[in-house]
Amino acid sequence: MLCIPVASDSLACALFTYNGNVVAIDLLGAGIPLLFCLLSSAYLLINGRFRLKPRRFATLAALTASFGLVVAGEYALWDSIYGGLGVNTRLLIFTVLIPAGVLAFLLLDRARVPNLSILQIYIVGTVGTTLSDFFRIFSGALNISPVIIGANRLSDGVFLDGLLLILTYLFTAVLYDTLTRPGRPQDREAIAGQNPESNSGMVPL
Repeated sequence: MLCIPVASDSLACALFTYNGNVVAIDLLGAGIPLLFCLLSSAYLLINGRFRLKPRRFATLAALTASFGLVVAGEYALWDSIYGGLGVNTRLLIFTVLIPAGVLAFLLLDRARVPNLSILQIYIVGTVGTTLSDFFRIFSGALNISPVIIGANRLSDGVFLDGLLLILTYLFTAVLYDTLTRPGRPQDREAIAGQNPESNSGMVPL
């Protein structure tokens, strides 16, 4: 069988066993988002003719791993406070998602507006949250069985965090564009009257 069913979740497939605990993935809460990440990665590679920019790739990888570690730490903090598996997701937006969206834009696309990296940001959020679950599993912080990644389905962090990270990233892009572009009519007139050669390095908006 391609999918080993889990009794407590009709849409979950068991992946492996760790320290006697079954680790599974919910096909709706995590399977679909991760499949989309895989297809997005393939599209980006094909569209870029399989040419990777090492520095940009390293930045994306570091963002993804760091996002996963911070989310895992946030979960561990709230687990220690409440003694359970819950996390204050409203606080997570302010402590993790907004800073991550701002940092991702500044590191990756501050000089590329309006050419933004929506798919890459979704991958960072989705894969990063999935990594946070694995960090907690292998560190022993999740000592239950079965551990189901994406168990909350449409309300799970694996399903939502990529989308929420895109929102904070786009908000940062709009705010940055608003604050840095000449917005007043006299500014536009001044730029229009400049020597074209002096504006050759400007990114068109």
